[in-house]
Amino acid sequence: MENNRKCVIEGCNNKHYAKDYCQKHYKKFTRYGDPLISVYESHGMLKSPEYKAWNHIIQRCTNPKNKSYKDYGGRGILVCGRWRDSFSAFLEDMGKKPFSKAQIDREENNGNYEPSNCRWVSPSKNNQNKRTTVLNWFTVNSIRRVYALKRFTSLELSKIYNLNKWTLENVIYNKNWKQPAPEADYER
Repeated sequence: MENNRKCVIEGCNNKHYAKDYCQKHYKKFTRYGDPLISVYESHGMLKSPEYKAWNHIIQRCTNPKNKSYKDYGGRGILVCGRWRDSFSAFLEDMGKKPFSKAQIDREENNGNYEPSNCRWVSPSKNNQNKRTTVLNWFTVNSIRRVYALKRFTSLELSKIYNLNKWTLENVIYNKNWKQPAPEADYER
């Protein structure tokens, strides 16, 4: 059976190649994160961790085929125009990663990717700022204080705090929610 599929880009009648794009648009998509890009920046940083972070932001906010789109672009999270159109502008605003495992974090979880709402943080700080996170430092410290009194088992505390036993024990034994070292929690 012959493949009669065409590229999904409006006005392009080229034959489908991959991910619903023709070969030309697919190459632009994989290289720049945007199948419609027409202005190319020459920054020599395509393999840099900063470029990868920027590209992931663009993909999850603009590409409905991205596995994370439903949690970002699908719920209205946008990338400011300055960053959307230019990796160089993103790098100018955010700077290089201050440490190797730094991740981009939005201070206001429902806010957009823009200079006033983004910072480089440690992976643990980033995880603590997810909308699915039910714990906060107040609750974590409370759990640890109550457990130290030895009046409740971890199973009883898990029911009191409405957490699964595994999560609660990770908090109690400092496997999760560790106080980060100052240099590992650098914020911009």
